[in-house]
Amino acid sequence: MVEPICFKCGKRMSAKTNGVVAEEMMTISDNEGNKSEQPYKLWSADLWECKECGQQVLVGFAQQPIVESFEKNKYEEVRNKIKTQIFQFK
Repeated sequence: MVEPICFKCGKRMSAKTNGVVAEEMMTISDNEGNKSEQPYKLWSADLWECKECGQQVLVGFAQQPIVESFEKNKYEEVRNKIKTQIFQFK
């Protein structure tokens, strides 16, 4: 794999942490049009960082999510077992 290139300073980024957890969020609207963010899927990914400026990026996502929100009990069980930082994205 070619290393990600930092858009800010043009340097090659390096792997900081492999196997971080990223939580994909989804926007849900109720009948009145109010919107809220809800957990959707948990993914495994790799965190890369620019050693020059500190910019970070998540890359190398798994082909399948660890768990999806329709698996309510399993989703909460897996999420509660994760002791590292969880990165959220939309």
